[in-house]
Amino acid sequence: MTKKKIIDKSSALLNCAELCSRAEHCEFEIRSKLFNWGLEADFHDEIIDYLFDHNFIDHERFAKAFTNDKVRFSAWGKIKIELALRQKRIPSYAISQAIAQIDEKQYISNLAAIISTKAKRFDLKDFNQRNTVYRQIAAKGYEPSMIVREINNYISANESV
Repeated sequence: MTKKKIIDKSSALLNCAELCSRAEHCEFEIRSKLFNWGLEADFHDEIIDYLFDHNFIDHERFAKAFTNDKVRFSAWGKIKIELALRQKRIPSYAISQAIAQIDEKQYISNLAAIISTKAKRFDLKDFNQRNTVYRQIAAKGYEPSMIVREINNYISANESV
């Protein structure tokens, strides 16, 4: 078990401000850091309030950046992104805004690319293998109806080949 390093309020504030200026962080992540650093709980709210007041932390900005990164780099679906944001305790309105800003063409393109990759290992015309692919893609957070539609589109586009 690692030992918590205990720091004072001003050091914690400077460290948090530096963290937030380098990359987007949410309130939950910062609170976790403060707890792990061993800072007295009385100072947590004070530091978080300062970070919000000076725009180091912003729920909407974090949710949009997180969503954008997960769609572009990890090819996550909307369901998985929403769950991850809820785990980080982002408010519902910020999650809704972030999900709404997803580029549908990019989103469908990601799904089609995943299906194309899976089709190299699995026979999508076989019911059991198609279900395996469906479950794997559903685990990435894509909507069930969209998965079925895109798998069917892939099968019909490659039948003539």
